[in-house]
Amino acid sequence: MLRELRQGLNNLWQWRKIIWHDRWWDYTAISDILEFKLLYMAKKFRSSGMGMNSIRAAERMEMAVRLLRKVDKDDYGMEYIDIIQAKYGKENCIFTSDPDEPELSILTKKFEKNYSAVELQAIERERKALMEIFQKKQEKANRLLWKIFEKYYKTFWD
Repeated sequence: MLRELRQGLNNLWQWRKIIWHDRWWDYTAISDILEFKLLYMAKKFRSSGMGMNSIRAAERMEMAVRLLRKVDKDDYGMEYIDIIQAKYGKENCIFTSDPDEPELSILTKKFEKNYSAVELQAIERERKALMEIFQKKQEKANRLLWKIFEKYYKTFWD
């Protein structure tokens, strides 16, 4: 009984930051919980050598965490922005009031360099093409993450 109490208090202490930042309406808490649990398990598997495949199990868990972070932060989905910025310079977002509806804002994007209308159309076509490519990469990472969970969820250590 005392041992379980000590373990429970230890668990609460280790999970305190996750619990503190959890909000019922925030889906990112699920990712935080998964990430924390997988990293904690991977650390324990590496240090304890619980089985013949404990290092491999830790590697699977760490791979799942890397993918989880990419999926959660939409890493692939946002890469196109870096490419456009490297090629055409920084693009600033300008919010102005909508004259018809003052409570709404209109977003206008403007590059630091002045491009002609034809050049801006070409940049926009390139942006859309890149967005599509990177969105597919993002979707693939998402599918892979859940395939890993489907395959290893109960058997990360087997």
